[in-house]
Amino acid sequence: MASRLTSLKDRQAEIAKAQQANAGKLEDATLTAAARATIVAESKALQAEFETVCDEIAVLEQAAAAQKRQIADGTQKVRVEVRDRVEDDPRRGFKSLAEFAMLTRSAVTNQATADQMGRLYRAGAPTNVMQEAGGVSGEGFLVPPQFRQEIFQLVFADEGILQSLSPEPTDSNSVEFNGDETTPWGSTGVTASWRAEITQMTATPAVTKPRIQKLHELFAFVTADGELLQDAARLNDRLTAKAGAAIRWKAEEALVNGDGVGKPLGIASSKNASLVVVAKDSGQAASTVTILNLGNMFSRLLDRDGAFWLIHPSVIPALLALNTSNGFPVFIPNNQGITGGLASTLLGLPIKWSTHSAALTSQGDIILVGPRGYYASVKSGGDYGMKFDMSLHLFFDYNVAAFRWIFRLGGQPFLSAAVSPAKGSNTLSHCIALASR
Repeated sequence: MASRLTSLKDRQAEIAKAQQANAGKLEDATLTAAARATIVAESKALQAEFETVCDEIAVLEQAAAAQKRQIADGTQKVRVEVRDRVEDDPRRGFKSLAEFAMLTRSAVTNQATADQMGRLYRAGAPTNVMQEAGGVSGEGFLVPPQFRQEIFQLVFADEGILQSLSPEPTDSNSVEFNGDETTPWGSTGVTASWRAEITQMTATPAVTKPRIQKLHELFAFVTADGELLQDAARLNDRLTAKAGAAIRWKAEEALVNGDGVGKPLGIASSKNASLVVVAKDSGQAASTVTILNLGNMFSRLLDRDGAFWLIHPSVIPALLALNTSNGFPVFIPNNQGITGGLASTLLGLPIKWSTHSAALTSQGDIILVGPRGYYASVKSGGDYGMKFDMSLHLFFDYNVAAFRWIFRLGGQPFLSAAVSPAKGSNTLSHCIALASR
């Protein structure tokens, strides 16, 4: 077993060296198409052999380790399962995405050792190696699944707007759904009626409107120069936290204010025909918020289940100035005063402080949202809906690496217009905005 293992490791190193040499040859711009095709074909054959060698090495190494751990009692031996455990680790043995990126860089620039090449080839197991278009640009390596998931988790961070709207996952790039805009008190759609005994029931057909929602493509395209590639801490922050935060901010901005053109139709967008805008009080001073403003908004909300306030931080001073008619502060917690921090609710509904709302005095600086009135959908699939690619060839002559995330998201209000109440004249909706003041 030992001699076979040594022979396989020698062959592994030879193949890695040959692959590096082929990658260098492909950088020659004077190569003919036939010569390139020959090199690419040779590389594919070497790649297949390399995978076989790596698998056999893994089996032999773990078999040798298992033999040392066997326990004999004279008649029985403990059976030890021998298998490759690399697939059990979602990071494939890498501490961070930065470490993976820098090792990939070393491989492409022919500086990686045979062992390092083996780690990269096995990182995306079982389908671990991908060729860039035509094979001309050389090899690429699939990113371990954990790093794709980390970006997804950053985008869907707790307490965010996107998470609060409970987007529905789909495998398609577009979704067809039926919208029902009838109300329990209306005369169409699903209704309930009183009936005298022995009289015929009158059926009312369900009224639905078919709609198509497209999942729009949102991307983050990041480049990192050679100097940054050598700094694991800064690169990892840029590739994960920064990219995740950028995608999340852009997605939530569209969910609030998007015009529906190449992006979701936002809940507070002027293009949202179901948006209810509550006027300011008669004679209300500029840059103020009144208790009557909040009460009027609350009274126009169609569905309070899961509802929340979306308020711009610049509104905080105006809220702190709110007092009841007998002088008691409204927004400051009564038991702790201003030292106890900001209140977390208004009229019993939670507050989300967000720069996606408009600044103080502009329409939409305070928004009241009923999330069940908004339909959002995200692309699901093998990589948690987040497609990630990296290229070390696109800007090769600039010593720059490129990283790209693609995320698909769609969204639109259920209602095509605000609805009339059972009693009263003021229309109701799932999205209420305070007018400019």
